[in-house]
Amino acid sequence: MTQKPWLSVVVPTRNSGLTLEPLLQSLTTGRRPKTGLEVLVIDNHSTDMTHTLCEAYGVALHTKGPERHAQRRHGAEVAQGEVLLFLDSDMAVEGDLLAEIAEMMAADPTLDALIVAERPHGAPNWWTKVKCTERGLYVGDDEVEAARVWRRRSYETVGGWSAQMIALEDWDLTTRAREMGLQIGRTSRAQLAHDEGYVTLGGLWAKKKYYGGVSAQTPAPAGGGGLWRKNYLLRRSLWRGTVALCRQGKLRLAVSLWVLVGVSGAGFVWGRLRRQPSHTKA
Repeated sequence: MTQKPWLSVVVPTRNSGLTLEPLLQSLTTGRRPKTGLEVLVIDNHSTDMTHTLCEAYGVALHTKGPERHAQRRHGAEVAQGEVLLFLDSDMAVEGDLLAEIAEMMAADPTLDALIVAERPHGAPNWWTKVKCTERGLYVGDDEVEAARVWRRRSYETVGGWSAQMIALEDWDLTTRAREMGLQIGRTSRAQLAHDEGYVTLGGLWAKKKYYGGVSAQTPAPAGGGGLWRKNYLLRRSLWRGTVALCRQGKLRLAVSLWVLVGVSGAGFVWGRLRRQPSHTKA
């Protein structure tokens, strides 16, 4: 009789084969959970090598769109595990993360979810370095980091991923859990590599403008949590990090950091202003 997996890894994809392969490789190395593991790739009609990679690594492939929130929601529905781990296709598991997650959730039944800190990396250009610096400042900050590991019953209790929210859905789910008093813990150290790729200010502007635009078309996050966290001016870890960089004499990096978040914030606001919320339901 086949053992039912206890931990399910859900990965939404769309033409992300270049970063998907390192992720799939990472899921086959390190110490795996003794309780069983399944990996589900939820693909949004990719035309690259995504399907070939899933076949090569023996990973279950499901087709679903149109956006990441719908893919994650579908992944949770078809997953068999009692614990769900939601990863992005540009991430990779490091060390014994999978085993640690399984052991922590099994040892403490009161734990509803876990935050897994990220280790950002990417191309060797300046703006990628600045972006990685920014990401690194948020490690350990509950106001910015969102849970990626969910006990199934807890995930269902909070209602799962929003069926309508395209942007800010990570913060929305975690905020709803906190408002309900659910217990959210952390893994012991950063064991999730996040590939930022090749960051440029133009590319960042376009990305944030898109998210700002779609956020204007969807319901506000629970408690307004996602929206106020999107305001970089209110991120205390960002301010503390800026002060630390200045004290270390890294003035160029500190200034560039605020140029980068300024472009990000302005792009998001511009996107929202250009696309006002629709009051018509399909």
